[in-house]
This record gives sequence, structure tokens and C-alpha cells, in this order.
Amino acid sequence: MSQKLPPLKIYTSQLPLVSHKNMLENEEEASHSQLFTPCPVPPSFPKASKPNSNQPYPNGPVCIYPPNIYLYAKPTMPIIQSFDVVINVAKEVLHPFRTDGRHYRDSKHNLDIQVFDHIEYVHIHWDHDTQFALELDKLVSFVAYNAMQLNKKVLINCQMGISRSACLMIAFIMKTLNLNVSDAYEYVKERSPWIGPNMSLIFQLSEYQQIIRKNSSQGPYQSSSLKQSKRKSEGNLLFPEKPHSAQLPLVSPSTSESSMFTNLRRTRSSGSISNDAS
Repeated sequence: MSQKLPPLKIYTSQLPLVSHKNMLENEEEASHSQLFTPCPVPPSFPKASKPNSNQPYPNGPVCIYPPNIYLYAKPTMPIIQSFDVVINVAKEVLHPFRTDGRHYRDSKHNLDIQVFDHIEYVHIHWDHDTQFALELDKLVSFVAYNAMQLNKKVLINCQMGISRSACLMIAFIMKTLNLNVSDAYEYVKERSPWIGPNMSLIFQLSEYQQIIRKNSSQGPYQSSSLKQSKRKSEGNLLFPEKPHSAQLPLVSPSTSESSMFTNLRRTRSSGSISNDAS
């Protein structure tokens, strides 16, 4: 004769509390992870473990001015070897090569250049307090000459790719596309949401804007590189047909504007920058 077991008592206080809202959120998160997978990274770039908001450029250099002008943080050797010209504007960042390479002086742009195999490496010793407004024009000209006339792939970097290198990239966009600081900042920010120069650097860009206007009083600026590219490609100024070497993937993650830039007011007419906050 079978023995009857006592009824099993379950105390609800011992069970984890799972609300209907949490169940829906978990289901939504699971379905989201199935639908969206990270884009593959080319073998020339080290894969980031988990991209997060504190890690800029998780997928490698970002193309700011197609097809061959890129912005990045401190590059590794495999990344450097993917470019023809590297411009490092961080004083504290040293090149990763084992030797000092071959040196020569670029008299056209007044720059000292190191050459490693096919790579031209320019080290500009800026820190976050450097007054660089007067240096920007020769660097912008150097970038335009190599990328747009010689059709080389150019990387601009600093330690984090946020401040100093971003300033040089913004300066290039200002002069090349004839934009004021606000619009050039927005152009770069849309392509690299991690940038965020401090106000001291922004004011130096504003000073550079006045230099551009002073030097181009006879109308909108066009560099000699742009003019030659125009003659060669019959009006296709911005996008040469064949890059010098293989293209990197375009990465344009979307994010909200930084709190610093929301305080900047567009001034298309005057070109100056002002703070909304008192």
C-alpha cells in the first residue's frame, strides 16, 4: 500500500521577485542581441573586447574626409602600417618603430619628417596648453598636399583622438570646405562622436579662422591642392577616384552631441564663437 506524501509547501518569500516589466525587458534584450551583431573588424586592426562609451575608436581609425584622411587615438604598429602618412600631434606619444628611420626636411611645409619604409611620420610636440594657432596652416597644407594631390592615405592622431588631433582635423575642414569653427566642429563630430576639444583649443581654432579670412580676402578659400585636383578630376574635388592604398572601413557611430558643443552657438555670419552659459 503506497504511502501518501505530505503536500509540498512553497513559500513565496523564498522565490525571487520578477515583475512583468522585468520579464518584458529581458525578452527585449534577448531579441535585441539576436538581431544586432557587431561589425567585423579587418585583420589589420586589433579587435576591441567590448566597445563602451569610455573607449574611443573601438573599431579603429575613422575616415573624416573620404576617401583617405582618418582620425584616431594612439596607433599600434599594424594600424600605422596601413597608412602612407602619419601625423602625431601628441608630445607624449612616441612612434612604435625600433629605429629612428630616415630624416629629411620638407622645406615646402617647413616640417621635419621621418621615413620608415613607405611611411612618412611627422611628430608635432603639442600638449594641451600649446598655442598652436600659427602652426595650423602649414599642417593643413601638408595634409591637403599629401591626401588630395599625392592621393596618399593620411592618419592624424594624438593620445586619445579627442582633443589635439581633433583640432587639426577641424582646422583642415575649416579651410578646405570654407566652414566656420562651429560648422567644421559639427562636421567632424558627426563622423567621430568621441571628439571634444576644451574651450582653450576651440578659441585657438577661432583665431585660426581669422587667419584664414585674412589670407583669403579675395573670396572663398581653395588650396592649391584642391585647384590641381579640380583640374585633374573635372570638378570632383572631394573624392579622388583611386586611393593610394587600400581603404579602411568607414565608421560613423551616432551619438548625442557633447555638453560642451551644445553651449556653442552657430554664427555663420560672423564666424565667431560665444557661450550661451554666463
